[in-house]
Amino acid sequence: MKFILLPGLLLACLLTLCSFHSQAQVRGTFVVNGDIDKYYPVVFTDTAWNYDEASELQIGRSNVHRDGPDGSWRGSIIATFRYHTTNWGHGSHFIDADIRQYSNPAMPFNKLVAGWKDATSGNNSKIMIIWLRGQTSYTYSSRYSDKVAVYDGTASGPLPYTEPLTNISNTFKTSIDNYVNTNGSTYSGNTYSLGGLNYFFGNVGIGTTAPTAKLEIAGAPAWTANGWGKADTTARPARYHMVITNSGNIGIGTTTPNNYKLAVEGTIGARRIKVTQQANWADFVFHPEYKLPLLQEVESFITKNGHLPEIPTAAEVKENGVDIGEMNKLLLQKVEELTLYLIQQQKEIEELKRKIK
Repeated sequence: MKFILLPGLLLACLLTLCSFHSQAQVRGTFVVNGDIDKYYPVVFTDTAWNYDEASELQIGRSNVHRDGPDGSWRGSIIATFRYHTTNWGHGSHFIDADIRQYSNPAMPFNKLVAGWKDATSGNNSKIMIIWLRGQTSYTYSSRYSDKVAVYDGTASGPLPYTEPLTNISNTFKTSIDNYVNTNGSTYSGNTYSLGGLNYFFGNVGIGTTAPTAKLEIAGAPAWTANGWGKADTTARPARYHMVITNSGNIGIGTTTPNNYKLAVEGTIGARRIKVTQQANWADFVFHPEYKLPLLQEVESFITKNGHLPEIPTAAEVKENGVDIGEMNKLLLQKVEELTLYLIQQQKEIEELKRKIK
């Protein structure tokens, strides 16, 4: 059986092959020069725009020692950027980033991405800018034949970089923008989660990129329609009336209950306060084996120390406060001792009266 390829069909096949070739994946390396403590604008094209698709760019360096002198640690990254530029306001633009990189606080230069932007608000050049750390080499790949241009202050990449047809200039950054998740995913636009169970393992921050608790809310005067106020201990502590720490300690009028299960800064009003499980109650004073101190001994102690035996001094109370249960026990002990002194004194009075009579 023979097949005859008609001229029109041949032309269609050639166009298809050319189209496929133009969409072929590109892979290469580039170097960002400049200073190691700065991040420089690197411009990537959005080739998929013409095919009504989102561009997907991979930026990577698997070896953490790459570019490091004498094998020193310089950082590794595997990042994916999925993006679609606006090109004079077509509306469906976005930039999503998934960044996985080595993190070590002891090495200040291992964070490699400082930010990104759609550079087509005033043009149709189909480009995106990513700020990458200087003195570092990178490998990149794309599903389409995307191009890369580095602006690091060298002769081939002068600064500032001005976006086409605009006066918008871009230069290096010295810090990481607050929207950048340095080891995770960042999505532009609104996010909806429709699952029956939505689980977050780590700390969750609303209005803050560095939450210090399981949930930290900051940056707004209210977080419900009822105006309950913010739930951020670092923003305006005066708005706190009660806090419960991770260890279960409660503070009222204070945000630092320390080791107290309940700490109150202010006056407590109550009809009754009951202290339970008070050990070694003061009734031991009435036991036959209890040795009641002589009044002369008590007088000598008061003269020397300025307070009753076993009762804390004013300085100790100022520093440590008063244990209500313990203090009531001590006061009862002194009342019971005083009662024994009075009984003893009454017996002596009755004896004297008998002798006089």
